[in-house]
Amino acid sequence: METGEESVWLNECVKAFPEVKSRRIAITYARTPKNILARVKGRLMVSREIQAEKLLLEGKACVKIKRRLPKEYVIQINRDIAKITKKPLRKQVVQYLIIHELLHILNKDLITLSKEYGRRKKTKIHTKEFHKQVLSRYNTVRSGNGMKQIRDYRMLERAVNQVLSKVIKK
Repeated sequence: METGEESVWLNECVKAFPEVKSRRIAITYARTPKNILARVKGRLMVSREIQAEKLLLEGKACVKIKRRLPKEYVIQINRDIAKITKKPLRKQVVQYLIIHELLHILNKDLITLSKEYGRRKKTKIHTKEFHKQVLSRYNTVRSGNGMKQIRDYRMLERAVNQVLSKVIKK
């Protein structure tokens, strides 16, 4: 395995995401749980502002919590994926995972997932529209590499899972 291959593949994927270019994104193979193929991490800026006047005069504590998106992100790819021996196949799997994580950055899902678990609403992030966006961006990257497009997201997901089942033992 070459060092830094995932960074080159990330740069190819970022071309399909002009909205994300202003953010710094690093990528690395990392040790992750077996059921996590990739994840994105970023440090949210959380500020708590107390309305002092209301507290002192009325005795009511009113706290405003503001969350700001980070400017730096790290995408961690499960290091078992590096065991895929065929480099072109590994590239396609990694790019699929990168696009998935870039869409989470673009959709600001990091803020949604970072709220207190008991308070946040149960929101489904992977909706049908999300899968359509993944397929569309993935095909954009594939066409940039001179490859044919894939029409069905379910077939793409099955193919990736089939390849991953050989290197990640559950």
